[in-house]
Amino acid sequence: MKVRGNVLRAWMLGLVAVVFVALFTPYCDLVMQGTWVGLTSFPISAFFVLCLLVGINALLSRWRKSRRPDEVLFVYVMALVAAGIPSFGWTGLLIPYLAGPFYFATPENNWAQILHPHLPKFLFPQQKETVVWLYEGLPKGVPIPWQDWLLPLAMWTLFGVFVYTVFFCLSALVRKPWVEQERLVFPLMQLPLQMVGTAKLERPFFRNVGMWLGFAIAFTVHAVNGLRYYVPWLPSFNVHLISLDAYFVERPFRAITPFWVRILFSIIGLAYLLPLELSFSLWFCYFAFLAQQIFADWWGVPLRNVQAYPVKDFVAHQMFGGILVYALYSFWAAKEHWLTVLKQAFGRNGEDDKDEAIPYAAAFWGCILGFTLITLWGWKAGAGLFWTAVLFALYFLTHLVAVRVGCEGGVLYVQPTCRAI
Repeated sequence: MKVRGNVLRAWMLGLVAVVFVALFTPYCDLVMQGTWVGLTSFPISAFFVLCLLVGINALLSRWRKSRRPDEVLFVYVMALVAAGIPSFGWTGLLIPYLAGPFYFATPENNWAQILHPHLPKFLFPQQKETVVWLYEGLPKGVPIPWQDWLLPLAMWTLFGVFVYTVFFCLSALVRKPWVEQERLVFPLMQLPLQMVGTAKLERPFFRNVGMWLGFAIAFTVHAVNGLRYYVPWLPSFNVHLISLDAYFVERPFRAITPFWVRILFSIIGLAYLLPLELSFSLWFCYFAFLAQQIFADWWGVPLRNVQAYPVKDFVAHQMFGGILVYALYSFWAAKEHWLTVLKQAFGRNGEDDKDEAIPYAAAFWGCILGFTLITLWGWKAGAGLFWTAVLFALYFLTHLVAVRVGCEGGVLYVQPTCRAI
């Protein structure tokens, strides 16, 4: 995005916000072990930064020193990009994965003989104490064994830079078809836009009585539930996990258990921003998946769960097939745009891209370079060049569709249950 205010000031504030998010997120996730503040597509940590900026801006406006809305949004976007990295978007999963194959190796699973010989030494810690201390804690007075972590973390950081390079370049390439041609709603950005005052509203966001009424209802429910942890005699509102398993005890309907209902006020609000056909497809497809599970159980071939997910394997395979078809259809629907990108990339006359964050030629070759480096990285780690390329091509297609689902449907948590990786 282009900032019309003080660019240097926006960058400095953004870097401060990134450092705050990088420290605040693991503290909440690992020390307090509370709400995962960097988990969703609308992370709490980044939204907290936005609320803080809006509040400070309101105070500065009294002395006519408030920051421009695009400066505030620039800082928010920087915090948004950084929010997932210190959480389950990167390090929250990566670091345990590096030590897990060694810590959980037992004589029964025989991982030491089957798995360990194929794990490159430069990608994993090698000392037994390093692995044990990660899961069980450091002995008193013993420093973190950084010498054993330095090389693996450096190599995986390099891999992460390659992946993010491809994602940034892809985002520049899909901006025009998504924003200008298809005019996606981007529900998750409507609240920040209204809070900073860039959206055209009949009345200011913070002077809207309906907004404050909805906020009061949601805040009261969550505040009472939170206080109940400290004051047990307080009543609670069961809006998080309402089990309906008692109503599905007979075959074939028990095939859809466990069946939970959650009342999420944020989702209710976002649903009002969606086109009718999109909101219909979201719940219709979900019930279609449930109907398949019931039919399969009635037919006598109950479906198995996908490992680590409460989703049936057949349904997960359908999801992956749908992802691939949707990705290919999206590319075909925007074929004229991609032809323009190719013309720009190879130096021929094409559409003017001076308003793009990254010129089409740079974004195209950035994708090629990043993908090539990822493939070479996988080859260095022991994988074949061809299958590494195929695997990561499917990976980026899958995640491009996942991003599209978030941009178009406002889905807070998107995680394909059947993935290339």
